[in-house]
Amino acid sequence: MRKFLSALLLILIFMGITMSILNFMTKVYAATPAIVGTTTQVTGLFDQLRYYLQGGWLYGNYYCLDEPSDCAIVN
Repeated sequence: MRKFLSALLLILIFMGITMSILNFMTKVYAATPAIVGTTTQVTGLFDQLRYYLQGGWLYGNYYCLDEPSDCAIVN
């Protein structure tokens, strides 16, 4: 019985270490429309409407445009 508990404990420890390592190796990808771009102030009414309909509106007259690494919207 003592050997069984020792083996079970070792298995649980190794499983915990393995799961911890795998947790850091997960790759996450966003869907294409989720990443929009750089936060930019847009003053033109036509451009505001266009970017709003594309889903890039943040607040006021600020929209996410251009560089995808600066601003992200998750739908």
